Amino acid sequence: MQSTSGVGSAHMWITTTTQGKELLIRFKGLKRTVGTEVYQVWTIQKGHAPQSVGIFTPDATGNALFAAWFPKQNVNVIAVTLEPKAVDQKPLGTMMFQTQIST
Repeated sequence: MQSTSGVGSAHMWITTTTQGKELLIRFKGLKRTVGTEVYQVWTIQKGHAPQSVGIFTPDATGNALFAAWFPKQNVNVIAVTLEPKAVDQKPLGTMMFQTQIST
């Protein structure tokens, strides 16, 4: 995944199953969260609003492992934001990572 903030690194894997897609992302060197801050992962389908697939916080050294499942759909982008608190409707925080995918 491409860092859009210049902080940390992320490696992503997507596996297709009969039920949908499994997403695994390994993060290193993330900024630690403070208070109610969380990192939030989004799937973005062209022409549709972003959909949250989950939240996480890194450990004390800035590392994290995120896993999620999302239904079969034509997702174009996977993005990670640093949110002031967990949100469901749309990203409000800073974009940290983004990658284009083909499904």
